[in-house]
Amino acid sequence: VTVIREIVQLKKQLANICASRVGAGSGQDGNLDEFSVLQKAVDAAGGKDGLQKVTPRCNAQMALAIRHAIFVGWADRVARRITVSEMVREESGTTTMRRKRRYKTLLSSQVCSVRSPVSRNRPEWVTYTTLQEGRTGNINMECVTEVHPSWLTDFHLDKL
Repeated sequence: VTVIREIVQLKKQLANICASRVGAGSGQDGNLDEFSVLQKAVDAAGGKDGLQKVTPRCNAQMALAIRHAIFVGWADRVARRITVSEMVREESGTTTMRRKRRYKTLLSSQVCSVRSPVSRNRPEWVTYTTLQEGRTGNINMECVTEVHPSWLTDFHLDKL
């Protein structure tokens, strides 16, 4: 029950942040592309009231709007799932990783793993909040959210 209360509080905080950014104007303090994407996400969710509405279960449209809003806030922290060809070392032909939950960050090209329910679906693109080094030296992504590939084109991250 405590976790559910925390989720509801975080949802309200995110709704307030998104709605205040959209309500503040036409993105004078930031990137116009970011503003327009954020405005679309907030409008799709029904504005501030729609984002704050407590529902017994989050429907698909609301979940998509929340994921989109999270991506807008963390657009510089995107990772792409590593393909099989990238897992094989060219010089020796051996596999560098045994797990299928490996991603490579776009900006730093850091190879990291995911310990999250999101990894069960193995999305091609994810956004994360932090990278944390584990006891064994592996780098893990924290607070992972699936990203739609079409959102990347809004920020021109598809060229990275």
